[in-house]
Amino acid sequence: MSVLLHPDHPAPSWPAAPGWAVTGRAADSEEAAFRVGAALAHLQGVRTQPGLPLALWRDRLALKAAAATVRLSGRAEGLAELRNALCLSRPGDPLGPAGEIGQPGGAR
Repeated sequence: MSVLLHPDHPAPSWPAAPGWAVTGRAADSEEAAFRVGAALAHLQGVRTQPGLPLALWRDRLALKAAAATVRLSGRAEGLAELRNALCLSRPGDPLGPAGEIGQPGGAR
């Protein structure tokens, strides 16, 4: 995925995550927990950087969590279907099965 930036605004630069924390498989649960802690510490540092679009990041994380939840529940809707149903519909439009998942009393 590429991001088009406005020519007057330089691309933000955030520190890269340590390579050892995000590559390869952990040998055991202790190493996995250590890597997760390192990745979370890195995300905390990135989150506090100026210029990060927090609302966009939050929405993206929420959408990914919703897609994972839908997948775990055995439904076929994916990320694109959920995004389209929730973000591209107008008030009053029928949301369809994908959009009704997040609504109270929605499709099961």
